[in-house]
This record gives sequence, C-alpha cells and structure tokens, in this order.
Amino acid sequence: MKLLVFSDSHGRTEPMASILAAHADTADAVLHLGDGAAEVLTLRARYPGLPFYAVMGNCDSASYSDFGITDDRLLTVGDHTLYFCHGDRFGVGGGTAALAAYAAYRGADIVLFGHTHVAQEVYLPDGADAKHPRPMFILSPGSVSRPRDSTQPSFGILDITDRGVLFSVGRVGDTRTCI
Repeated sequence: MKLLVFSDSHGRTEPMASILAAHADTADAVLHLGDGAAEVLTLRARYPGLPFYAVMGNCDSASYSDFGITDDRLLTVGDHTLYFCHGDRFGVGGGTAALAAYAAYRGADIVLFGHTHVAQEVYLPDGADAKHPRPMFILSPGSVSRPRDSTQPSFGILDITDRGVLFSVGRVGDTRTCI
C-alpha cells in the first residue's frame, strides 16, 4: 500500500495538488498530519476516489471534526498498525519518546507526526526497551509549505508491503522524486 503523507500545509493547497497530480494514480490513500484541514477538504473534493485520512493540528479549527478530522487516528495496513497525530500534544519539538510510548500503548508499530516542520525518521529495533516490545518506525514528512530546516518543502511516501516498510521523503519541486 502506497500512502502519500503531508503535514503543515498552513493554507497552501498548491504543493499538495502538484504532488497528487504526479502520484494519484499509484497512491492508495493520503494522510495529512495536521495544520491543513481546509486543504484536505479541498483536495478530497478533487480526488473523490482516493481515501483521505486527516488529523487536526494546533492551528486547525475544532469545527473540522464535523468532516471526520480528529485529533489522532489508528489505521491498520496489512500486519502494521499506524498511529498518526499532529504531535504538539506530545511535545515532539523536544523529542519523540512520549509519542512513541503512547503509540506503543495503542498497539502501533508505525508512528507518523507533524508539527516540527522537519522531516525525521527514527527506527526503534525489536525490544529497544520495555515500552516498545516490537520494532517501531517513527516518521515525520516535514512541512509541505514551510520547512524549518533550511530545505525545500517536503512530503512523505510510505510504502507498506509484505516485504517491509519503506518511508521516503520527497522534496516539493524536485522532479527526481518519482517513487
């Protein structure tokens, strides 16, 4: 299953629209990790056959809950359980330990978050500690509109197959991103 992962679009639909134009035929779903609920609704209308899953960010209005956009979500893909949220409630700017512990409690082995505007990949191997009894992937796609790490805006592609999990970070405007 190929998932396009966006976060922190902050009112900018265009970068996501261009990425979707390139990947909509091969993507199975789109995840948005917060601070972009309005953009999710716009793109969901443009791509009615593509499932969109979104969570609220600290800059999103609570009124988006009427459209199925919640604070956090669990999604099962094959043998994997994804937990995704914006991340602000777990203090991800200072690290991912609290987020990882909560996701493990919820039974997740893939954790996706936004809020930091910085792409990040962490892998906790099997039995890394008592709070994470099985391997865990912790991933942030960065920001599709306003990165904070002096790079181009970014997004994620999460590919989950029976052979494993692959997460790659694409840069907006980089024509070499063709996974």
